[in-house]
Amino acid sequence: MALNSKVSEQEIKQCLFHIGGLKAPGPDGFPEVLHKFKKARGKVGFIAWKIDLAKAYDRLQWHFIQKVLNDIGIEGNLNRLIMNCVSSVQFKVIMNGETSNNFRPKSGIRQCDPLSPYLFVLCMEKLSHIINQKRTEGSWKPVKISRKCPAISHMFFADDLILFGQASMQQAQVMKDCLDIFCELSR
Repeated sequence: MALNSKVSEQEIKQCLFHIGGLKAPGPDGFPEVLHKFKKARGKVGFIAWKIDLAKAYDRLQWHFIQKVLNDIGIEGNLNRLIMNCVSSVQFKVIMNGETSNNFRPKSGIRQCDPLSPYLFVLCMEKLSHIINQKRTEGSWKPVKISRKCPAISHMFFADDLILFGQASMQQAQVMKDCLDIFCELSR
C-alpha cells in the first residue's frame, strides 16, 4: 500500500476495532493516573489540577512569543516574519449595522491561523521548563504510578493542562508558584 493511496472504510474499521481498552483515552486521556489516585493507600495522597487553557490563546503577549522564539534560536528575519504574521491582524466590528474603523489587538494568537498551534505549544513548553526546574530542585513532588514508571508532574492536552503532585499545602504552593511565574513571564 502506498502512502498516497486512499484509505478504505474497511481499513478504518479494522484499525478502530483493534484498539485495546487502555489505548483509548479515558477522562482527559490518562486513565492510569486516575486509577492510581483512586487506589492509592498510605500516608501521602495525590492531587491533580485540571486547567483549561482555552483563553490562553487570546492572552499570549506578543513580546512573550518573540522571547520564546529567541530562546529556541529563531532570530532575525524568520523571527520578524513570524511576528509579522502574528501582529498584522486587523479587526472591524459591526454594531447596529454600522462598521467600525480597523483596530489591531495588542496580544493573542488567532485560533484559525495554521501557525498558532505551533506557537502555542512553544509557549506552553516554557511552562513545562519551569515545572521541570522545580522537579530538579526537589520542591515539586510528582506522582509515580508504580515503582518502575517515571514520575509524572504535568500533561498537556490541546488546550488543557493537568498538574500532578503530592497532596500537601507545600506542594499546592509550589504548583501555584509555577503558574504565577509563567503568568508573570507571559505578560
